[in-house]
Parts: sequence; structure tokens; C-alpha cells
Amino acid sequence: MLSGLNNRASLGRMDATTHTRGMIAMTEPQIWTMIGAFAALMFGMMTMVSTVFIRVLRAELGGLRAEMNSRFEIVGHRIDGLDRDVQALVKRNFGLDRE
Repeated sequence: MLSGLNNRASLGRMDATTHTRGMIAMTEPQIWTMIGAFAALMFGMMTMVSTVFIRVLRAELGGLRAEMNSRFEIVGHRIDGLDRDVQALVKRNFGLDRE
């Protein structure tokens, strides 16, 4: 127990080079440079992800728009066919010509 206290006391007196064992000691400007590089990397990555997301979203919406337009055209042709059929029925049953 007493030897454990002596070890703790000796740890408090160690300088930074003996305490880091294999780790590189960095100065404050180096740390700020690392923080800046990491922040720039994260900002660039968020920019790339958002740009790709917007491009994919626009492509998907463009495809949806084209499909909806083609389906509306089909419905329009069907309505034109129904209108022609109703005009033929009215003409045959009532003898009227609707224009």
C-alpha cells in the first residue's frame, strides 16, 4: 500500500515527455492547425454530400415529372375517346348534333 502511494507521487513529478510514451508531443499552433484542417475537411465533406443529394433529388423529381406528364397524356386521350363516344350516343339517341 505504501509503495502505491510512492508510485502515485512519482507520477505527479514526471514531465510531459516521459508520460506520453510513444505519442508525439504537439505544440499549441500545431493543435490549432489540426483543428482547422479537421474543420475544413468536415465542411468540404458536408458540401459534397449536400451537392450529391441535391443532384439525386433533382434527377428523381425530373423522372417523376416525365412519368406524370406521360400518364396525364394517356388520361387526356382516354377522356377524348369518352367524349367522342358520348357525342355519338347523344347523336344516335336524340338526333342532336352537339358542338
